[in-house]
Amino acid sequence: MILEALSLSASGRPLLVVGEVELLLVDRVDMQFEGSGGPPGQLKPKHEDGYAVLTTHRLMWIDSARAPAAGASCGLSLSCVQHVQSKASHIFGTPKLRAQVHVSRDNTPVPGGRDAVRTVQLKMTARDPGPLAQAMAQALSQRAWERATAQTARQQAAAVQAPAQQAAPGPPPGTDTALLRQLTDMGFPYWRVVRGLSATNSAGADEAVGWILQHQMDAGVDEPLPSPAQPAAGAQRQVASFSTASAGIAGILRREERMAAATDETMEKAFKDLRGLMERAQEMVELAERFRGKRGGQGDRGAPEEAMGEDMENELISLGIASPVTKDMAGALYHQQLSRQLADFLVKPLQTHSGIMALPDVYCLFNRARGTELVSPDDLLAAVALFPKIGAPMALRTFASGLLVVQSSLHSDAEVCRQLQALVPGPGLGPSLTASDVARALQVPLPIASEHLTMAEGAAVLCRDDGPEGLRFFRNFFPEAACSAA
Repeated sequence: MILEALSLSASGRPLLVVGEVELLLVDRVDMQFEGSGGPPGQLKPKHEDGYAVLTTHRLMWIDSARAPAAGASCGLSLSCVQHVQSKASHIFGTPKLRAQVHVSRDNTPVPGGRDAVRTVQLKMTARDPGPLAQAMAQALSQRAWERATAQTARQQAAAVQAPAQQAAPGPPPGTDTALLRQLTDMGFPYWRVVRGLSATNSAGADEAVGWILQHQMDAGVDEPLPSPAQPAAGAQRQVASFSTASAGIAGILRREERMAAATDETMEKAFKDLRGLMERAQEMVELAERFRGKRGGQGDRGAPEEAMGEDMENELISLGIASPVTKDMAGALYHQQLSRQLADFLVKPLQTHSGIMALPDVYCLFNRARGTELVSPDDLLAAVALFPKIGAPMALRTFASGLLVVQSSLHSDAEVCRQLQALVPGPGLGPSLTASDVARALQVPLPIASEHLTMAEGAAVLCRDDGPEGLRFFRNFFPEAACSAA
């Protein structure tokens, strides 16, 4: 059976498609085939010493021995699986996950239909395959890949539809049509953008996006605006007439019943809002992914008047992680997988922070992207400590003062010394430097700027002067003076 070859991230985690969420990870899994199987070019009867990753769309096997390289890592779409069970071959045998897979004439998995000519069995051996089989059976019953396909089709259909054709009437007078087109092209719903521009008086894209993110859960935020001649719902109130049914003890009891019913309705709406919040959170994550892809493909071709503020771009790009690693999902592999996900997440933030970030900043940024699936400081520290083991292009560094930072492998002290030396040109004593000056010049936080100055002093690049004006650093010209005297 020829399976799909997987693409892994730089840290060795499988790359997910939009809308795909990890459900379960199982360590020490062997994969067996009828005959031979695996990714193209690496077909064998059995693949050993890996771990299985179950998502809403696929069952994946990761080659642990070759990670972070892909090796023989492969995946199977759940749409090709007929059924799954956990069963031993005999009473004293080891339980195995057994999946019946539809295959075509060329022995590749296909969804059940005309292309499927037979079913073959895929076996996975683990210490306890029961939870994996149960989670896989539940994923097969939910068929999340079909919903994702339907949602993508709806989004594409909405994208090609002109905003003027989506609903009538059009935007209110005074709405900036250029901003309206820009924000709808980013994926925001049309009437939500209209309301955001109206509430901010079309002040700019940053203000409109801020309003949209703040009011995304409001009821009716995506419904068309009423025309000026059309009164809003509930605008006309009728005065309730007096009735004998509301008088006396019976009337009091009826009012209590209505209050109880209203309370029940409020609680039901609250739970619906919670479910809606989770759905909207997934939508916002997908929006951030589409925005990230669009910015990556656009480059610097955008017109200056259509460019958004850098802060707002960073807000959207780091809006969320589609499938955060959790203890329930990863089990014994939690810290390893958390370390791999953190390494993938920090690649771009380290590039924008001069290759070095304080660990508290990493903690806040990572937890913000994870949404409600927060990690503890101890778990984050354990994940960062595993960077060398997983081959991540970054590492944890502890300065003499005790400051903990995550430092990119491209960051070097020699380059920092060269930059600091350029800030205090000669001849002679030259200008002085403070930690604030270095923080502004190198775009780093103040504690890291102080550590850079101390490091440069230890490398004999700078000299300190602790005087009435405070601690300052000057160019070290003593080696030049010594050479001149000689």
